[in-house]
Amino acid sequence: MKVAIIEDEEEAAENLKNCLLQYGKEFRKDFEIHVFLNSEDFLDSFECQYAILFTDIDMPHVNGLLLAHRVREKDKKVTLVFVTNLTQYAINGYEVDAIDYILKPLTYNQFRLKMKRVLLHTEAMENNSSILVSTSNGKVAIPLDDLVYIESDDHLMTYHLKDSTSIDSFGTMKGLEKNLPSSFYRCNSCYIVNLNYVSGVEKSDVILKDGKHLAISRSRRKDFLVAIQNFFV
Repeated sequence: MKVAIIEDEEEAAENLKNCLLQYGKEFRKDFEIHVFLNSEDFLDSFECQYAILFTDIDMPHVNGLLLAHRVREKDKKVTLVFVTNLTQYAINGYEVDAIDYILKPLTYNQFRLKMKRVLLHTEAMENNSSILVSTSNGKVAIPLDDLVYIESDDHLMTYHLKDSTSIDSFGTMKGLEKNLPSSFYRCNSCYIVNLNYVSGVEKSDVILKDGKHLAISRSRRKDFLVAIQNFFV
């Protein structure tokens, strides 16, 4: 598994690398680790070749948040983790779909606990069979086959499942939309629908197989109907 560390402090970068090697030895994981001591060198060589990126936030020229935005322009699936002492910025990681942040100074026990979540998310994204979301009770992996539609109320995201349960999380529709397969399509600013659960369209509503109606916005109606037609052809 290819991993990149972007960290301008050489000692901190070496510490993180040693934590990865120790974790790999303990859990029989094979990591190919690449260390970058400045963000420009990383961005110059970045071609979506990594499964996981660990990046500091407080770096000169291109900071970690800006780096993460540039990464997301190319790669929607790579797992992003902030390693920083700037918690006031790290908590905004949902803007770039960062899975977590680790506080400096880094200890192995702290890293070990976080790494389990990081790998779970990475494997889910690579398999494209589930999506990992943050809830008040920690991370939850939602199988895409069980996800009927997603509802947005500002930054509150509600994932509606086929067993009529729902899971609340925080994020953005724009960020989420990029990480979902083509079987999910946005019908208005509030809903992303799994086309596998669509039974038909009636006037300005999409009808789900359980009988629920969701509104289709006028601006998205044409594209949504094309998406349904292409999906079922």
